[in-house]
Amino acid sequence: MNKAKAGYNMLMILSAVDNEFQEEEKVVIQSFIKKMWAAEYDDLALDTSVSKLTPDDWMPRFEECMDFFYSEADEKERNEFLQFAMDLVKADDVITEEENLFLKTLFDAWDPDNQ
Repeated sequence: MNKAKAGYNMLMILSAVDNEFQEEEKVVIQSFIKKMWAAEYDDLALDTSVSKLTPDDWMPRFEECMDFFYSEADEKERNEFLQFAMDLVKADDVITEEENLFLKTLFDAWDPDNQ
């Protein structure tokens, strides 16, 4: 795993938990990941990384990727990722309970006051 794949997994899960995933979201997510971590970006690895997950797999994978990303990214990268994750979830002007749960998990885990 690398930062690009961990970030992609988290964002794809965030976009799927409201059960309204749209192909455009995937394109936006891939563009963000490629821009941020071009050296670690691999289309094939990203495309296949979350496609076989079931909803029961989402939180364990999300937490695994969240912990990996935190350990590999610097503060600036984490902050940019958090902002993008928020923008992604708010894009449809509705934050579902599921989206809120995943965002809260992410923010709580990465909050320096909780360390």
